[in-house]
Amino acid sequence: MVLFSSVVALAVIMLKAHSGSGLTDAVLAGGTAFGSTMLICLGTVAAVRELRRSR
Repeated sequence: MVLFSSVVALAVIMLKAHSGSGLTDAVLAGGTAFGSTMLICLGTVAAVRELRRSR
């Protein structure tokens, strides 16, 4: 999950930097993307675990 979130964050940083934003804006967007992706991954794992337990 951490690796996937890091890849997403790096992709966002590269896209933001390529679009002409400043470095701080790109890094902030990358951090937001990392956090959001981590939350989605953790939520998905918890939901799948809960669905398997309820059978």
